[in-house]
Amino acid sequence: KVLHAAFLGEKKDIQNAEKLLKDWKAIRDEVISLKKQEKHDEAAAITKGKGARHVAKIDDAMAHFEQFAAGKADEFVNNSSKAAASTVNMTIFLVLLAIVIGMALAFVLGRSITRPLNDIANFSSRVAEGDLNARVTGSYKAEFGDLQSATENMVNNLKKNQDVERERNQVMQNLLGQVT
Repeated sequence: KVLHAAFLGEKKDIQNAEKLLKDWKAIRDEVISLKKQEKHDEAAAITKGKGARHVAKIDDAMAHFEQFAAGKADEFVNNSSKAAASTVNMTIFLVLLAIVIGMALAFVLGRSITRPLNDIANFSSRVAEGDLNARVTGSYKAEFGDLQSATENMVNNLKKNQDVERERNQVMQNLLGQVT
């Protein structure tokens, strides 16, 4: 029953092997009976004749099972090798995909940091050169927005102080012009 349930090949092969074993039992029983009757020569003739031919058929049937099992084993090994190779390829693909996505995210994140810093650095350079009308080109949020506001406030205060100083100088010029 186990053989019928577990065998992956043709059921007729199992049925043929069972029939050969049943038929061999009859031959064996005949030889045993002759031996018990002390007919050794007849028993030997059956064993060497039809018994040997029948055992050869059983051997052939068993060889067929062995070949079938070896073929199935090779097939299973090949299939598992293909599955392993496919798994390795998929893993390599997923790792490369993760690297590409990681690099893209790093680039985007890097740009989101360097662009505001470059804009604020350019703004600071223009202010340092005396351009108090300079403005940061972008509009930023969070920490960069705070830095942008602080630097623009600083420039506005410098501009007001410069305007106050200019007015003061103008008043001084006017007063000196009136004194002389």
